[in-house]
Amino acid sequence: MQLVGTRGQFTKDYMFDASGSIASATSAQLVLPEANSRSMLVLQNLSAKSMWFEFGAARATATLSGSSVASFSVTNGGFGYTLPPIVMLFGGGTGGNGRYVGATGPNYPMPSNPAQAHATLSGGVVNAIVLDYAGTGYVTPPLVFLMNNPNDPNGCADPSINSGSGILLASASAPYILNGTACPTDAVAVFCGTTTSLFSCKYMV
Repeated sequence: MQLVGTRGQFTKDYMFDASGSIASATSAQLVLPEANSRSMLVLQNLSAKSMWFEFGAARATATLSGSSVASFSVTNGGFGYTLPPIVMLFGGGTGGNGRYVGATGPNYPMPSNPAQAHATLSGGVVNAIVLDYAGTGYVTPPLVFLMNNPNDPNGCADPSINSGSGILLASASAPYILNGTACPTDAVAVFCGTTTSLFSCKYMV
């Protein structure tokens, strides 16, 4: 993605097309696998039906017992996995500040003795997060972040959960555009309850 005024048009910046149509009215389909670089992404629903797009890996949440992680709940098992995603836990600690009440997120401190866990699959879907070590020192439940195994770029969150989840693009809606200084490189999936419904997906790397 060229920033205006930074250089002339001496380098070719190609736009790629991953547009298509809905093949199944009951399950999600992958639009783009996880990528190393993506500078622009445009998604548009070209049909008369509502359509949902999802980004990134499967999702889960954690619960505490005292100051330790007790269990996990998978909220979106994703689809298309060939290898279990990597489980990362963020935040939930005080960072050594006794007045800090703890917060969940990648920018907040975790305890000095963090929990550890791994994911399991059934039929390409994340069916469980297994607690390997409960850790200590948690004030709030950590953010559970699932990251695709480097050898599995196709696993993606499932937009067909609850008959539609993720980013809703209403019928013939304006395009959803991601560009500028940063653009997500996550896998992208789509769901629509009507087959042959058309969508547009354009991107640059």
